[in-house]
Amino acid sequence: MKKTLIAMAAVAVAGVASAQVTITGKIGFGVRDSSTTAKTVDWTDAGVTFAASEDLGGGLSAAAAMSIANLTSHSGTANGDGASVSLSGGFGKLAYASGSSDTDRLGVASGLNISATSTDVFGGSGAGVAKLEYTLPAMVEGLTVTARISGAAAGGDEIGLTGKDAQLRLAYTTGAFGLTYNTIGGTSPATDMGATYDAGFAKFAYAADVSGTYTAAVQRKRSEFSVSMPMGALTLAASTGTRQGSTNGDYVRAKANEFNASYALSKRTTVNAAYGSFTTRTGAAQSANTIKLVHTF
Repeated sequence: MKKTLIAMAAVAVAGVASAQVTITGKIGFGVRDSSTTAKTVDWTDAGVTFAASEDLGGGLSAAAAMSIANLTSHSGTANGDGASVSLSGGFGKLAYASGSSDTDRLGVASGLNISATSTDVFGGSGAGVAKLEYTLPAMVEGLTVTARISGAAAGGDEIGLTGKDAQLRLAYTTGAFGLTYNTIGGTSPATDMGATYDAGFAKFAYAADVSGTYTAAVQRKRSEFSVSMPMGALTLAASTGTRQGSTNGDYVRAKANEFNASYALSKRTTVNAAYGSFTTRTGAAQSANTIKLVHTF
């Protein structure tokens, strides 16, 4: 009897151990200032992510994650900030996820974001996007091939039956180099590519895309470049980006530069200072800066 109970307890413990659950997050506050708004002291980073993974046996595994954010930009209330669920195995990986459309954008630390109507060098679009994707099993070392269907519906958490995009996403990593190339179809065909290189003393990243229906009225082109240099506890970084195109036949161009310095007080606490300058599509020169203290857990 005792042996049976011990065996049952061992099986139960093994089942619990096979499920890995983590809770991570960050919170920070600082001083924000810009040439167009008043100086403020407020939350700059706040959020928590719940993630779990489990070995299902037979080469299958499942994973899920959900993030909740509580930022000034969210009116001080808790908001969903992305979620995902996936099933992986010898067949590859099938995943469904939703989150900010800025996820695929290049950024150094505070998220450099340029659009034809850029108004905030520290911000970016909060528009939600949902995506259903299938990643093929690894066939070539370092190469990842993913087919994705995405589309933003009213809440950004579901894929509408109309207006969705079919995408082919390629990523290749070898040593210190990384390359990506994506094609996007649907109602607004587009392509984007990116390259990264870790030289040891510095990390370099470049991204460019073309979006729109390739007509003079709506075509958009974007390019961004960033470099990050670790120097012990101090990390220096810089970004530059441009977005150009035309709206209803009128040529527009927006550009921005960001300089960033982060100093690690510990493994979890960082002091960060950033300065950004940008030009809107109307030619107005603006600037913004922030100093903040961020703790991760």
